[in-house]
Amino acid sequence: ASDAWGGLLATKGAELTHFLDKEKASTLTTCARFLRFLGTPAVAECVKSSSFDPGRLLTGKMTIYLVLPPEHLRAQSALLRLWIGSLLRAVVRGGLQEAKKTHFILDEAASLGHLEALDDAVDKYRAYSIRLQFYLQSLGQLKTCFPKDQGQTLLSNTTKIFFGTNDIQTAEFISKSLGNETIIVDSGGSNRGKSLQHGKSSGSSFSTSVSLTSSNGTSSNWQQQSRELLKPDEILNLSPRLAITLTPGLRPVLSTLLRYYEEAKLFTRPGQWQRLSTAARTFFIAAIHLTVALTAAAGLSFGLSLALDKRRQGPPPPAPNGHPEENQTAPIGPSAPVSRAQLAQLVAQGGYGGLSDGQKAACREVYLKDLHQLRNNVQDRLNTSLARIPGFQWRPQYGQMLRALQLLDSAIADLEQNGLASDPTQYQALIDETIQALRRP
Repeated sequence: ASDAWGGLLATKGAELTHFLDKEKASTLTTCARFLRFLGTPAVAECVKSSSFDPGRLLTGKMTIYLVLPPEHLRAQSALLRLWIGSLLRAVVRGGLQEAKKTHFILDEAASLGHLEALDDAVDKYRAYSIRLQFYLQSLGQLKTCFPKDQGQTLLSNTTKIFFGTNDIQTAEFISKSLGNETIIVDSGGSNRGKSLQHGKSSGSSFSTSVSLTSSNGTSSNWQQQSRELLKPDEILNLSPRLAITLTPGLRPVLSTLLRYYEEAKLFTRPGQWQRLSTAARTFFIAAIHLTVALTAAAGLSFGLSLALDKRRQGPPPPAPNGHPEENQTAPIGPSAPVSRAQLAQLVAQGGYGGLSDGQKAACREVYLKDLHQLRNNVQDRLNTSLARIPGFQWRPQYGQMLRALQLLDSAIADLEQNGLASDPTQYQALIDETIQALRRP
């Protein structure tokens, strides 16, 4: 004999041997009908072992999802009832307590059919910290789950939320649950009338009489009447986004539903904004450090390049007067700057004959710049003097300025067309003479 379940299976098997043929056949048929769902290979594999301990519902945080494909929901509803009943009993075995609540959410609860464990859970298991949520399409489905009292026990012990109501039975229940309100009905009317009488009499004397009668009347009265807070047809026409909540001991509540897939905050992971802020701050600090490092590297590279260039050129030749800054050679290139000290050194060394083409071009640019600047100064001085004196009075300095302008224009044109002259002193002499002329009053 088997000792499984404390010998219970062996005892029940022995009892079957005492049944009569018809009674045994009926018993076996009933058992086979209720256990038929276990014959499916997938179900047999599922119930063979468990990957979690239901007792953890009372000791830790755990979420259990009981999911059946929609096409198998009706055929395998017995399996779903077995799961839910087993979990309810596992919580009840933990004893009376309020510290750790266990929440059962039963979507499409009508697919479970009648389950005695739910009958007990509605009115007896609340002390065991069991909380239940039933989601039904109508009151008709509620009567399917609770056929004994048509779901009255559930309706009287729970908070009810109605939205998207489409059947008249549910609408009538909501209307009766909301109760009545008192309204004031005003009724009345007005009347208006006119009468005209006209008469004549003849005889010894002739007389005529006319009488006009007018009457107006207005009546008004009001009375209090009772009507439903919401009529069934008004409930059926409510927006599907509106919900009516009926809680025992509280007034009805009309609220607006929030659709979870339209709420962006529900799809934001906890702490995501903090992580984004930390990442942005880290990126900003790293960018600053990178900018500083690149700037320092560029500065070091530029300094090293200058040092290498000076090392390749070697030290400058000593100057006769001991001032090396006045003895530097003109750099190569037509746009390289050349100081006046360098020009004076070139003139002292014998003119421009020994210079390269690049050095000559650099000297030419210096002289052109000085000559153009002097010409502009002379022209401004002449214009200012003429504008200051009322009328035209010729003065000797005007001739000097005009002569200086002619000489400067000639020197500029010669430099631009022919380049440097063989005599290196003529440009400097012209510059000195023009400066002296500008200093005269």
